[in-house]
Amino acid sequence: MMKRTITLSLLASVSLMAAAPTTGDILRQVEQPKLPETPKALPSVGAGEYKAPLEAKDTVKVFVKSFKFSGNTVFGSDVLAELVKPYEGKELGINALKEVASVITKYYRDNGYFVARAYIPAQSMENGIVEIAIIEGTYGSFDMKNSSLVDTAEVQGFMDHLKQGQIVSTMSLERQMLLINDLSGAQVTNAEVYPGEAVGTSDFRITVSPTPKYNGYAIVDNYGSRYTGENRLSAGGYINSLTGIGDTLSITGLVSNTADLKNIRLGYDRPLGYSGLKGGVSFSMTDYTLDEIENYDAYGRTDSYSAYVSYPTIKTRVHTQTLEASYDHKEMKDSSGTPGSVDEAKKQLDALTLKASDKRNTSLAGLPGSLYASAGYTIGHLGLKNGTAITNDAGLNSGGNYTKLALNALHSQYLRDGMTLQSTCKAQKSFGNNLDSSEDLSVGGTNGVRAYEDSELSGDQGYAISLDLIYALPSLRQISHSTSIFLDHAKVWKNDMTFNSDDNIRTLNAVGVGYAMNYGNFDLKATLAHGFGDERRPQSEAEFHTNSNKFLLQGMMRF
Repeated sequence: MMKRTITLSLLASVSLMAAAPTTGDILRQVEQPKLPETPKALPSVGAGEYKAPLEAKDTVKVFVKSFKFSGNTVFGSDVLAELVKPYEGKELGINALKEVASVITKYYRDNGYFVARAYIPAQSMENGIVEIAIIEGTYGSFDMKNSSLVDTAEVQGFMDHLKQGQIVSTMSLERQMLLINDLSGAQVTNAEVYPGEAVGTSDFRITVSPTPKYNGYAIVDNYGSRYTGENRLSAGGYINSLTGIGDTLSITGLVSNTADLKNIRLGYDRPLGYSGLKGGVSFSMTDYTLDEIENYDAYGRTDSYSAYVSYPTIKTRVHTQTLEASYDHKEMKDSSGTPGSVDEAKKQLDALTLKASDKRNTSLAGLPGSLYASAGYTIGHLGLKNGTAITNDAGLNSGGNYTKLALNALHSQYLRDGMTLQSTCKAQKSFGNNLDSSEDLSVGGTNGVRAYEDSELSGDQGYAISLDLIYALPSLRQISHSTSIFLDHAKVWKNDMTFNSDDNIRTLNAVGVGYAMNYGNFDLKATLAHGFGDERRPQSEAEFHTNSNKFLLQGMMRF
């Protein structure tokens, strides 16, 4: 009888382990939170709306057969000729000729060349051909008025990246000022343009002000797992412009209320030159113990090392496009078994990811919106470092080389009367071997189907889609807040290559309501979701709850 009791207890423990979080679920729980962005404002620079000069009385008119252009390098003469075609084959006076020059000037300025100017030079007309001269305007010198945390030589380097002789444009000037704004400890607060010493050049005076030397956050939430502690405290601190070059040293950490989940991360980021290239390195350590499992021990540790470089191929006020390459190295140790008989599995994962992202302002029927999209291609290798890891992988086929493609998109569209529709989509496709759980796509929790735990459903490939209809409530004193209704849907193929008769495909759905509030540096958000559909019954943590209802709460203080 005792033997049967022990056997049943062991079987129950193994069953619970099947529903417990995997290493991948644990690592996803400690990912850095997405803090609300507070973009640094950029001052306006350049000319306003172009206005043609006042007209005077025409006394002399000439017949104009066609126009020719000089000084133009940005736009071809054929492009400019199309603009002034309506004026050809007519008798024009001085006012009409000035109007023709104004058409060219306006075209340049509408396209961002805000110091360009076209004029009619003194000339001897031949065969009815009139010359239009264009001064496109080139950069002269930059006078930096710098009181920021970044050394003057560094901010000067970004502006001097605009070579003398390069044609002045809003796009090129904005890019360098935005790159300065990307430096921690600095913000461009004023930009003025003056006539340069040489004809056709423009000098600039740029004012750069300081931002805080230190900043950070503290977060309390109930996003955790029952096995490692549902309630969690996470915090982070940043030292800005640590060495005076706009670099950042960061330290973040997380601990659950039971202390069964602990994470710490140290990171360093810095600019690499003055073109916008930047890079960073980080180290993180995650330690976990799975509680609530009778007669079964499960614990582990993962050390992660990361490095990246990124470069903005496009950077304006309304559009940013970035290319990034990153390398990740993980050393994972997972121990499990009955008390007194615990085996340790050792794995090592190396991954190189190439990623392209695009962020831009959008417009639909004249209403403003924003879009963020990214695509990342990963080439990786999972090494099984001991016999236990090899045994555990039998049939899973996750060891060795793998590749995957990950896609993400977020679109926010203002509708009317404080109403916004937010659409979120993420998808992943794997190629070749089955993926280790740390590389799976997870579709549960706050970033997926919100009626379920983070560990509810993950797999090699799949997708998750969320629609949130957000309504901004009337402000209450200094409190801004909103309410929302949402719909979540996800479908996952658990393994690229199946190895048993278990169902490999699962679909999750949920509906819910949300509330978000901001008061100064404090943010609060809450959601209540209900799962529905044929596969709504939870599988993760099923011994603790059988209904598919989930309340999530997070409070954040930024300082």
